[in-house]
Amino acid sequence: MTRIGNSGGVMKKSVFLSFVISPLTLASGAVLMSTAGPAAAQTTTLDEIVVTAERRESNLQTTPVAVSAFTSEELEQRQVTKTEYISDFVPNMYLADGTSSPSTLNVTLRGLGTGGGGIITDDPPVAFYLDDVYQARLSATNNEFADIERVEVLRGPQGTLFGRNSMTGAVNVISRTPGDETYVDVEASYGNYNTGTLKAAIGGPLSPGSLAASLSVAFREQGEGVKDNIATGEDIDQKDYFGIRAKVHYYGSDNFDAVLTAYYSDTENDGFVTTAIDESTLQPVTGDYFVVQSPVDTFGDSEQIGVNFRFTYDFGAATLKSITAYSDLDDGWRFDLGGGTEFMPGDFRGVFDRTSRILNDQLTQEIQVYGSAMDDRLDYIVGGYYFTEDSAQTFTDFFFLSFLGFAIPLPVTDYTVNTDSYAVYGEINYAINERTTAIIGARYTDENKEIAGIKAVPFADETSYSALTPKFGLEYAFSDDTFLYATISRGFRAGGYQGLGGTAAVIEQPFAEETVWAYEVGAKLEFADNRARLNLSAFFNDMTDLQGPILDPDFPGNALTQNSIDMDLYGFEAEMTALLADGLTVFATLGLQDEKFTRIDPNAVIAGTGATRLAGVPHQSGAFGFSYEIPVSGMNGSIFFGADFTYRDYLFSSPDNNEVSRSSELTRLNARVGYRSGNDHWSVILAGRNLTDDVDWVNGLSLGLPVGIRHTLDPLMWSLTLKYSR
Repeated sequence: MTRIGNSGGVMKKSVFLSFVISPLTLASGAVLMSTAGPAAAQTTTLDEIVVTAERRESNLQTTPVAVSAFTSEELEQRQVTKTEYISDFVPNMYLADGTSSPSTLNVTLRGLGTGGGGIITDDPPVAFYLDDVYQARLSATNNEFADIERVEVLRGPQGTLFGRNSMTGAVNVISRTPGDETYVDVEASYGNYNTGTLKAAIGGPLSPGSLAASLSVAFREQGEGVKDNIATGEDIDQKDYFGIRAKVHYYGSDNFDAVLTAYYSDTENDGFVTTAIDESTLQPVTGDYFVVQSPVDTFGDSEQIGVNFRFTYDFGAATLKSITAYSDLDDGWRFDLGGGTEFMPGDFRGVFDRTSRILNDQLTQEIQVYGSAMDDRLDYIVGGYYFTEDSAQTFTDFFFLSFLGFAIPLPVTDYTVNTDSYAVYGEINYAINERTTAIIGARYTDENKEIAGIKAVPFADETSYSALTPKFGLEYAFSDDTFLYATISRGFRAGGYQGLGGTAAVIEQPFAEETVWAYEVGAKLEFADNRARLNLSAFFNDMTDLQGPILDPDFPGNALTQNSIDMDLYGFEAEMTALLADGLTVFATLGLQDEKFTRIDPNAVIAGTGATRLAGVPHQSGAFGFSYEIPVSGMNGSIFFGADFTYRDYLFSSPDNNEVSRSSELTRLNARVGYRSGNDHWSVILAGRNLTDDVDWVNGLSLGLPVGIRHTLDPLMWSLTLKYSR
């Protein structure tokens, strides 16, 4: 079957607006109507969601931050089996395979993101955390989930409460911590493309009441690629994964708690597989998005090992918390940036063949003290954060010259980057009265970066950055079911160096920090006897000195990153969950955003192109879905099923908004159906993603040649899973 892509953008957009906005209102109305009459006697309510967005446990509905939180049950129901799928259900967030390897992520949240997760000079404006530990490199973040307790996505600048400073948000993936309850979870899956998955977790007390341990394993092997390569005659685009995590938890004291975690992951895949695109027709050169023509032996491999130790000590008047973490990363990838070319009939050649190897280690230390004072009217947290990272990267490039018929090597780029960052932060929440609380916070960051290496000639440089980033806010509990908040905060991302510079002189030229003043108002509502929730937020980001590519006047043909853009971004977000009946839950999300450039450097790549959108920023996104479980007495168990429909507006992966880099408007219909035994131990699940087998692409790139490239997302993927839990 030839697959040449989707069309009908206007229809998709109108369908999107109706399918999200209607459920947001109709589902809420259905819940309200059901409270009248006999149904009002129901006692079933939505479970309280406890988050640690403020680094202490709090109810999601009384947390003055825009947070999307997902429990392990919700992740399973929505088929969020790896990091990339989180953004399907988070307003104004975009996650996709990185342009280096599927184990690497491109991420955008509230207007800012990164497309260079496989480059050591690229620090993302969205911070990623694993068990509260910052992950500097996105090269090993798109992993399979196993034994995960919850995922939290915080939107807006972060830094006055914990961790590393971030411009537009943070993602925290939190694994389950063992305790007195013994648990065993084992699941085995088989799916199309000869894909097998095995996940297992076991945990429980070693010494009841004081010491517990857990071990979790995830293994995925895909025997066949989802694309065909006519240059090699083989299938391509396979993804394999292995990960293991061990935890030891001491909780035998009333005032002391400690958790030691060690983990290892190994990802192997066929790298960033691209389809050659005819730039005149914007169609695949091969006639099919799932048929590629590059003879380059592309690959992606990422191996990471890490350990972290967290403890808390309760002094009574205050609590001390420490997080110490170390990780080591070995990441490699190779891809054909041009998608391959047919030099002669049946003779295929690579166009631009790039190979990279990254060696990285990082150490972080965080100390927090938090507590209450003034008869509990004042909550406070103060902390210190240290981050150090040593990275090395080597690029080896070959460029195919069609008029000569062979490839020539380009100068090898070999360099190291060393980063040291120190920060102090704090925040206080003062209860003005029973309903009103004032928020004041601040962070000071001091960061130093060094780069040294060789690209034909040696280069070296050192630079420093510092910033004060305050936060002000007000929260108001209008009633037990209505919580309002408003915040003003400043975000900061340090500058850096040109990892992909064409010459040594370009690479060592630093760029400055970028900043944002973020203004946000929000409302968190519960109604219908706590059977429905609706969380709303509206925001305005005033972004200054954004880091973007400009044309280098000293080296024609080269581009370098400089602080070339100022921009305003406006947005709105809505998240709804409703329990319509016992066992029936519906949800919907909506994200809207729009930007306006207020300054463009005359040398910026986008100057004169007519570009109006930042790279990686969809203007509209949303989701709607349900889950339903029905007891069946004759089967001694229950049948459950659910589905979700997600939408994302088109976006551009290139700053100049060229048409090759314009993605499709993504739509996804996913569903699952299964049986669960009466004792809740056994279940069997049939699940599918992209059930309509839509052809969607991202990360397009125009090379200024007759042929560009695009990366195609997975087609229909199904799996049959047998699961045992106790």
